[in-house]
Amino acid sequence: MCCGQPAVTGVEHTFILRDPHVAGPSVFWEVFAIRLLIASAQVPRMRLRTTFCEQHRNYWTFRSFLLFGGLARLGVIVFGGLLAPNDCFYRRQNVCDGKGG
Repeated sequence: MCCGQPAVTGVEHTFILRDPHVAGPSVFWEVFAIRLLIASAQVPRMRLRTTFCEQHRNYWTFRSFLLFGGLARLGVIVFGGLLAPNDCFYRRQNVCDGKGG
C-alpha cells in the first residue's frame, strides 16, 4: 500500500466517516470544546483492514505517535511557559524596570 512491495501483513484501523459537527452557536469556547468532544465521540466510525508490506506494517502506529507526541510536546511547551516562574516576580521592582542592578 505504501511502497509497492507485496503486502504480507494485515492491519486494522478505524476511520471516521464524517467530521464531527456541532449545531448551533456556543457563547463560550469551553462549552464549544465540550460539545465538540461529545460530537467526536458520537461520530460514526468504520474499521477497515488494510494490508502493508513488512517494512511499513507499523505505519498507523508511527503516525499516531507523531500526531499525539507532537500535541503532547506542544502542550508541555505552552503550559510549561505559563507555569514557569517569572524572574521579575522574585526580584525587586526597580531591577526589573531596568533602573537598578
